[in-house]
Amino acid sequence: MNDCRQNRGNWGNPWGPLMPLPALVEQWAYMLRAWADMWSSMLTGGGYQSAPQPGSAPAQAVCVRIVSHRPAEVTACLSPCAENLPLEIHVPNLDGIMIGREKCNVTIMLVVSNEQKPGVYPGRITACGREVGQVTVTIHDRKATE
Repeated sequence: MNDCRQNRGNWGNPWGPLMPLPALVEQWAYMLRAWADMWSSMLTGGGYQSAPQPGSAPAQAVCVRIVSHRPAEVTACLSPCAENLPLEIHVPNLDGIMIGREKCNVTIMLVVSNEQKPGVYPGRITACGREVGQVTVTIHDRKATE
């Protein structure tokens, strides 16, 4: 009768002799999760966010301001979530193009001088040394539109 007590010799009892092992594993799992949460919060995007899938993120609004005496077009394409990074714009052979942020929107400003040759100028948008988008500037000849 003494052997039928719940606190002795019953290996199937969750409160029996194996109690320290599950408690140790549970504490280890909590510690590992806290460590992973700490490191993931320091990475870009932080938290439990998954990588955006192509076509899943809504398009970010991009404002374009052009100051020119000739017709000009600017086409820009940004990667998802790039609007939150410090952006730089690089367009070879074209001066007067800048990128910044105003009222939560990415703003591209282009000032075309009278000396700028007409043509198509492809470029790239970078953040932290990594390409996060492309930009194409087209400057038309004044005579072609008159």
